[in-house]
Amino acid sequence: MAPRGLKTFLKKPNVKLAGSGKFKGYVRVNADGSTGRKLKGITKALSKHVFSDGSLPWGSGARLGWRGQGGGRRRGSAVDAQLSRIVNAGSKTPAKFRLTRMAVGALKKVGLEPVVAQRGVASGKLGTAADLLCFHKKDQSVVVVEVKCGFSERHAPATKDGRRCKLRAPLSQVVDTALHRHFAQVAATREMLLRDKAVVDKLKELGLGPELGALVLYLDDEQAELFELPEWWARRGAKLLKALGG
Repeated sequence: MAPRGLKTFLKKPNVKLAGSGKFKGYVRVNADGSTGRKLKGITKALSKHVFSDGSLPWGSGARLGWRGQGGGRRRGSAVDAQLSRIVNAGSKTPAKFRLTRMAVGALKKVGLEPVVAQRGVASGKLGTAADLLCFHKKDQSVVVVEVKCGFSERHAPATKDGRRCKLRAPLSQVVDTALHRHFAQVAATREMLLRDKAVVDKLKELGLGPELGALVLYLDDEQAELFELPEWWARRGAKLLKALGG
């Protein structure tokens, strides 16, 4: 089990989601409970500064039970919400969605215990939420998990005018694919957590490893597949945040 006190600490971030509609976004929470200015989301920042302007082949296969325009996005939001209820609220109700059950099973298989879901984090003017923060018993460490539904063609390159595209600096030597975009996202989220002194100090206090692991978990109607963040990507977290303005 995760060390005593880890879940309680992680459930009290200094960043939260506020507003609604187009005004919805992450804001810092001050010590007195007041909130600061809205932060820039890293997904939009990545799209603007790092991702190419090529088109990805967004093949995702069948989306069982989620038909119509926006079905894939609604499916992803539903899975995120159910994971949050199970992890944050300790819901004992069996997961309704098959993808949610697949996610829990895939993490358990590799020794990861979900500790908190949708944990807000900020750096500079950037804000986001880690889909899941998990405890790895064998390594005695915390692992950042980015959950994605679909993306069966995650290795296929983005193209423009018949040519495959690469990401922009500081990742300009990398082909632009869905997997690489998601590696960039989880690398940035991991770096933001490492810059949070309160998080680092708490991990040290609990005797946990100073480094954070990170991975992307893909879910589709056929399988759950995990991709650990390569060291090359982890080392570029700081440069990535600088490019994003964080």
